[in-house]
This record gives sequence, structure tokens and C-alpha cells, in this order.
Amino acid sequence: MERLKDWLNEQNIDFVRWRFLAGGISGAMVIASWLLFFFGSPFTGDRPSPNWGIDFTGGTELQLRFSEPVEIGEVRQAVSTLDVGADSVQQVGAPEEHEFKIRIQDPNFGAAQAEADLRAALEQSFGADWVVSSRFDAEVGARMVVTYKGDVVAPKEVEAKLSNMAGVTAVPGRDDHEVVIQLPGLELQIERELHKALGDRKFEVRSVDAVGPKVGADLRQQAFVAMFATLFLVLVYVAFRFELSFAPGAILAVFHDASVTIGIFVLMERELTLSLVGALLTIIGYSLNDTIVIYDRLRENREKYRRKGTAELVNLTLNETLLRTISTSFNTLLAILPFLVLGGAVVEDFAFAMLLGIIFGSYSTIYVASPMILFMEELQPYIGRFINTKRMAAPDEVLEGGPQGPMTESEKRRRERSDREKAEQKKHR
Repeated sequence: MERLKDWLNEQNIDFVRWRFLAGGISGAMVIASWLLFFFGSPFTGDRPSPNWGIDFTGGTELQLRFSEPVEIGEVRQAVSTLDVGADSVQQVGAPEEHEFKIRIQDPNFGAAQAEADLRAALEQSFGADWVVSSRFDAEVGARMVVTYKGDVVAPKEVEAKLSNMAGVTAVPGRDDHEVVIQLPGLELQIERELHKALGDRKFEVRSVDAVGPKVGADLRQQAFVAMFATLFLVLVYVAFRFELSFAPGAILAVFHDASVTIGIFVLMERELTLSLVGALLTIIGYSLNDTIVIYDRLRENREKYRRKGTAELVNLTLNETLLRTISTSFNTLLAILPFLVLGGAVVEDFAFAMLLGIIFGSYSTIYVASPMILFMEELQPYIGRFINTKRMAAPDEVLEGGPQGPMTESEKRRRERSDREKAEQKKHR
């Protein structure tokens, strides 16, 4: 290990030489990632892409574990009786664990039939015209709000009339002629159908997640807001901490890391969930930390080696921090790999996103953030020339007699002296 460290410290790699090739590859990866995001992966077939999780779309997701071996085809055949499609069943973990994830991305799934059954049962018990209106609400769980007419009926009496429907409960509504009927959860419907289709195959429900459609849409919007707000704060911090010319490189580097990670997730048909958003924000912080270290060393080298050009200083800085970059990335990978291999389905996506972030974060610090300093330095003369051209093109009256700020005392004295000289010249004429 010591020999490896000594060898890395002795290297003098010309990183700047490959900046255009690396920039082209990075740009192509980012563009390809967003094309995949907006237009989908070529491997998804008829399934929509990206593969949004129920965190962002709304719906119900169950994870089942069978006590004996069962094929995914059998589970799909059983779930097909619910008319939710074969792609709603996915195997989780190793095959010998017999775990499956069943996802139904329609938050109103089964609502129409449940509402019709309840309405028929209520009309049979209280009369055909007893129900005035009914409303199914998927945002706060599977429940139906019923408005009725006639005498006030206690919720317990309504619940008793529906005793033949398993899992149904009734509570008072907002007024006397309103009752809220809580329906059995979607997971109970799925359990019943699986028991019917699979017979005596025993299984347990490991977890149930349910998200309403409005909540899912809000979470998706807030995830994008969090991402772009973080990028903006990074821009402000780097511009304040170093120079404004350093900020674009840091922004492009973290944007590159997040974009490529999302693109790989879409390409591999992995779910985009809130855990991925957390991983992306962590990746931004990790990548920015490495970039700040290099920027800080570059600023020190500018003070130390004033006669060296920027390209030479960038190469020197990257070679001096190369061992630190490799060591930090390697140690972080060692911490992430156990979560990826042994963590199971709960943390697998987060660990995989972090793995990608570490790899691309180290790359972007060297070949995106640092070369952008050179690009901004080369761009400055053109920006200055453009500004000077605009000033020269301004009308004379704006430059001389247009609105200006208040004159200083010295400017007033010069103006008075000029006016006196002009008056003297007129007298002599």
C-alpha cells in the first residue's frame, strides 16, 4: 500500500490534455440521460418510462414472503385476477427468499366496484332512495362519504347493516345526515385473491405502502424543487467562497453526477423513489466536498506559484490531491458495498445510487469541475470585449449628458473651470 501511495505521489499526469475528450464524453452522457428520462428506455417495451415508484404516482405496494418455494409466474397468474397487469409483480432479493413486490399504481383501484357494492347494500337495508350522494376519497385511505336523507341513523347501526362485508367500519360525518364508511384496505383484497388463486400456499405481508395521487404529485414536484434549490445554493456558496469563475464548474459537476445516475436508473428500469432523491442530494454533497478540496488547493497554488499558467496549476493541483481523491472514494466504496450486497431491497436502490455517485463524482471533479476554470478564464476576454462593444455603441447623449450620478466636488470644480475658459474665449473673439 505504501508503494502505491509513493507511486501516486510521483505521478505527473497531464489531466488538462484530455479535457476536451472528457468534456465531450460527459456531455454525451448527460444528454443521453435526459433523453432516456423524457423519452424512455428502449428496453422497457410497453411499460412507461421512467419507472416512477408509488411515492411519486400514488397507489399501493405490498411486499410478500412465501413460506415455501413459488414461481413468479404463479404469483402473476394470481394477481392477474385483479386486472393490474403482469408487470405489477417483481421478485425481490434472492430466489430462495421467495419474496415478491406487488405494485398497483392506480390509487382508485377497486373504488368503483366497492362503492357500487356498498351503495347496493345500503339501499337494500334503508331503502332505494336513502342515499343522496356518495364520494370515494383515496387521499386519506379507502373510505366513502355517504350523505343520506330521512331520520338520523347512528354509525353503529349502519355498520351493523354492513356486517356481512368484512372489514367495513362506520364513523360520524361532518353533519347529522352524513356517515363515513371505512373500507377494507387494498392489501386485504389482494390477500383474499391470492389465497383464492394459490390455495394453501402460505405467505405473510412484509410491508404495505399506500400514497394518494395528490400526495404523490406533490412529492415529485418537491423533489425537483429540492434538487434545483440545492444547485442554486451551491452556486452561491462557491461564488462567495472562491471566485465567480469557479462556480460554473462546481454546478456542472454535481449536475453531471445527478443526471448520469438518473439516466442509469432509467436505463436499468429501476424505480425512481424518494430514497433515490435522498441519494442524489447526498451525492451532490459528496461531489461538492471533493471539488471544494481541489479548488482550495488550486487557490493556494495560485498564491505560491504566481508565474505558472492556469493549465499548469490545474495539473499540479489535481496531481497533488489525486491520492486523497482515490483514498476517500475507495474508503467510501468499502462502506457502501455491504449495504448493496447484504442490505436487501429496502436500501439496495439507495446504495446503488451512492455507488454510482462516488464513481462519477470522482470523475467529474477531475474532468468537469477543474477544466471549467480554464474554460471560464478563456471566456473572460470575449465577455469583456462584448461589454466594451455595448458601451461604445451607447448614444453620445447618454454618455455625456444623459442621466448620471451626482458629481463629486472635484468634478464640479473642473466643470466650473471649463465654463470660465469657454467664457474668456468668447470675450476675446
